[in-house]
Amino acid sequence: MFKYYLKKTLRNKMFIFWSLCFPLALMTLFTVAFSGIYDAENSVDTRKVSVVIESDSDFASNFSKVIDSIEDEEDSVLEVVEVKDRKEADKLLESGEIDGLFVAGKSEIDIVMTPDYTDTDCMILKAVANFYMRQYKMVEDAVSTGDLSKMSAVMESLDKELDVVSPERSAYIETTNPYLWYYFSTVVMGILFQAMAGINLVSDLQADISAAAMRVSVSPTKKLKIVLTGLAARYIVSLSVSVAALLAMKFLFKVPLGTRPVQLIAFVLLSNLFSLSLGQMFGLFFRGNMTTRGNKGTAIIMVSVFLSGEMIASLPGVFERYCPLINDINPATILNLCIYRLVFYDNLSTFYIEMAKILVLTVLFLAIATLRLRRQKYASL
Repeated sequence: MFKYYLKKTLRNKMFIFWSLCFPLALMTLFTVAFSGIYDAENSVDTRKVSVVIESDSDFASNFSKVIDSIEDEEDSVLEVVEVKDRKEADKLLESGEIDGLFVAGKSEIDIVMTPDYTDTDCMILKAVANFYMRQYKMVEDAVSTGDLSKMSAVMESLDKELDVVSPERSAYIETTNPYLWYYFSTVVMGILFQAMAGINLVSDLQADISAAAMRVSVSPTKKLKIVLTGLAARYIVSLSVSVAALLAMKFLFKVPLGTRPVQLIAFVLLSNLFSLSLGQMFGLFFRGNMTTRGNKGTAIIMVSVFLSGEMIASLPGVFERYCPLINDINPATILNLCIYRLVFYDNLSTFYIEMAKILVLTVLFLAIATLRLRRQKYASL
């Protein structure tokens, strides 16, 4: 019986298409559409700058040394163009040969930009100047107090590499690329489409909507065994399809899956079981023949996937701001957030909370479906 249900599921072309082929096709389109966009948006070109010292103070002279040390760093964002005086620097600015100019005075640093400067250019130069002025002030305060421990702490902070363009990533363990959300959403969509297998399971056991189920209804085999066998066969196929999609996403489309294999396996196991149980609910409580029930289930899944950001990645953020309840009850959003947090977040507390929601629903759906299918009888038989 297990072998029969296994072959039947594998021969269901529409199930394989929607749960595997369609997601892979979407990922291919995403790769073509988004390839290189994130790197292009976040790349930082080297800015040519000059430094003019207009004071003989330690503040001004030390700033010149800091700029030189930044230039010496690997992948530095600054390239220093030496100038004799302010007049020469202004000419280079006008001709566009340099992007900006630092003018170091007695206790402050002015920034002069080219007329066609960008916000990024200004941000980088201001970050460098502000960093130096802040650290210099800390050194002055430490020296004035004579506190050796404070002086030591300040010197340690000065020894750290100055990075003015990398985002703060304390909450993340991977570089967050917003376009990866579409890939995760597509994998989740494929998992949710496996609800079709759950609907087919109900079809095989309800004689009022399937001719094949009539033979099952008169079989001497216990109904519970038939239910569990059919569920197990479809679960094996669903897991295989999901693993294939994830492997393709990682090795073919180069999308990271994180460094937590245990939690990832748990996610795959639970999300597939949830999808099958959800499909059983569709099959049991929707009205009409199997095609009608399948169409209704597909419509609900497509709406759920759309609301999770499959087409507009920022949509869950909008809901979180104005109506967070939508995110809390939308299965696709919950699963998307699970895998996204698993891959990128350092703290997994929210991942476990979302997984707990899915676990409770899965147990509830399976219990309802198993009890109802087991007890159904048909007078005509």
